[in-house]
Amino acid sequence: MSHQPVTVIVLLGGSYPRDLHIEEHLSSLLPYDVVRYSDYLLRYQQGTHIDRIDPRIATLQRALAEHGASNCIVIGRSSGAIVATRTAVYHAPDLLGVVALGYPFRHPQRPQEPYRTEHLPLLRCPTLILQGDRDEYGDAAHGASYPMATGVSVESIAAAHDVFLSPERWAAVADRLERFIEVCRHRSASVGPADAELSGLLG
Repeated sequence: MSHQPVTVIVLLGGSYPRDLHIEEHLSSLLPYDVVRYSDYLLRYQQGTHIDRIDPRIATLQRALAEHGASNCIVIGRSSGAIVATRTAVYHAPDLLGVVALGYPFRHPQRPQEPYRTEHLPLLRCPTLILQGDRDEYGDAAHGASYPMATGVSVESIAAAHDVFLSPERWAAVADRLERFIEVCRHRSASVGPADAELSGLLG
């Protein structure tokens, strides 16, 4: 059976470049065309990371227009996940799918900020959130307490917000992501839970 080619775009967070390890693992483990965030910045933002969400959304729109949103999975860490999900809701309804590695549901030192979560019930593409059980921005149980679209799955992994994992856990994460991406390729409207063996590795 032939499948459409998939491009994976990686968006890192406000701690960039301290989270470069994430794109290194993803690009080495996933069997797709992976656009590293460092290369993405060189192509679309003159090599400069910016923290503000709206300009980052505009940049992602340009990248999706070039690659074709319906062929793209966007994997975002922290603020990169906000950029990915808000873009999917308001600017790219045909996006193939979104993955969040450590979604920043609530800043640990601030009151609730609606821009982080108010759009999550409006997501129309399959969305997988892998949330650290020690994530200071909210663990999986905290994240699942927010209203979300039916195509969003929140799953726990053994990590903090920086997503430093052992090689074995990175392999498990990559396997979960590959299965999620294959679901997206088949145009499934929802994301199934990980199997028991994988849940043991992730948890």
